[in-house]
Amino acid sequence: MALVLFIYPAFAWLKASPTPAVLFTIIGVLTVILAIQAVPSITILPEMFPEDVRATGMSLVYSIGVAVFGGFAPFISTWLVKASGDKLAPAWYLILTALVSLLGLPYLKDRTGENMDSAAESSIPSCSKI
Repeated sequence: MALVLFIYPAFAWLKASPTPAVLFTIIGVLTVILAIQAVPSITILPEMFPEDVRATGMSLVYSIGVAVFGGFAPFISTWLVKASGDKLAPAWYLILTALVSLLGLPYLKDRTGENMDSAAESSIPSCSKI
């Protein structure tokens, strides 16, 4: 949620003052926000999969998300700037992707205190059980 709140002001500040100092400050602040977001994500992902498919499940979910939303980001950002004429348009793309990523949070089961292997087995069938 912090990304949603800070991304547009960060882009506006960089547009108003396009200096290396401003750029590095913005990168630093957004990196801290990303790190705060990444830690729970890396904890939640393994809890979604049983032990025998955990690495494959995690890598597929993470890789597909990064490929789709991160891989196309330069193309979409360039297109948005060209189509709208607004250099702040990529901020709206980042805000939209951040909000879309929040949609799944209410559907995640809290597995605090549960045995990860037994909890995950009940939610996703393993390849050997299909």
